[in-house]
Amino acid sequence: MRISLQGKIDSIVVSRAERVATLTQQIRHAVTVIGRLEKQAPGSARLHQKRRRLGILHARLDQIQADQKAGRVRLCFGSRKLFRALFALAQNGYASHAEWKADWQAQRDAQFFVPAVRTRQPAINRARQALKRTVR
Repeated sequence: MRISLQGKIDSIVVSRAERVATLTQQIRHAVTVIGRLEKQAPGSARLHQKRRRLGILHARLDQIQADQKAGRVRLCFGSRKLFRALFALAQNGYASHAEWKADWQAQRDAQFFVPAVRTRQPAINRARQALKRTVR
């Protein structure tokens, strides 16, 4: 378990640089589109949406850079739905915390994490094929 967890943490740390590069490219593209729309369709809903999107991209980039600077790694086991079920056990069909925890552990143990780096795509495809026992 410790080795698997350390591998997930290392993968997140390594993939941050690529994520920062991707976000920077998306921000540059959004800025050029906004510049074009300001000339062609000032005050349009599409321009407003592009500005909102640019703000979201900046917020994501700032968050990743802050995490990188602080040495923080964000990692979640299971799903958001399963996590939120912890706070309302009866409403989500769980009789006890132990029952929820058993589902959570099963979900956690079923996870398989592969870093999404373009140079490793052939290895990722082989892993997917081995897991599914079929060819895509």
